Amino acid sequence: MLSTLGFEQLTPSIKSELSERLNDVATICMEPKYIFDELLAFLGQRRIALPGYSTVQKLVSEALNFERKRKRTVNILSKRMSPATAQQITSIHHNEGSLYAIRGYNGGARDFSTSEIESELSSHNVINSVYYEIKDTINSLGISQGNMEYYAPIVKHSTTFRLKRHPKWQGILCLCCYLYFRYREINDKIITAFRYLVKKTQRCFGFIRESSGD
Repeated sequence: MLSTLGFEQLTPSIKSELSERLNDVATICMEPKYIFDELLAFLGQRRIALPGYSTVQKLVSEALNFERKRKRTVNILSKRMSPATAQQITSIHHNEGSLYAIRGYNGGARDFSTSEIESELSSHNVINSVYYEIKDTINSLGISQGNMEYYAPIVKHSTTFRLKRHPKWQGILCLCCYLYFRYREINDKIITAFRYLVKKTQRCFGFIRESSGD
């Protein structure tokens, strides 16, 4: 019947996408009716059948709870982070060039060229100055892995113009989560690059020895 009318059921993947949309909406307005209207708009745009009452209630409640937790987290963050670190993160937050450089080559050093490795090392040095305070702050706040994975992509996929539209400490929270993951990613990339270059050097020496023997 649904397919005949051009509608489909709410699948887990679409439900996850809807949850993210409602989380974003809750940052603008925490009125349940406003969030419910956005839920209906999303379903209408995607031609998804309206799920049962309990599912709708849960989606709206989760969005409201997510926003309440975010506000508490932002409030605590503003009190615990040192002014110097907050200022440095804000400068990255507001500087398109700095943010672009830290993002690297869409995931980091891919072919282990000198320029890409140098870029990763440069990003590592910038993040290193604030990483350990970020790590300690995140641990003390008790932010879940899932919430961090929600905040980090906001920085990864947004321009500085869009990021500036967030309130100061919300932007800092998003950037903290992104820098936390990016620093660990760079460490992994550097280790992988080092191993690759060592093996490449060993192969070159082996070739030279074989050539000398001939």
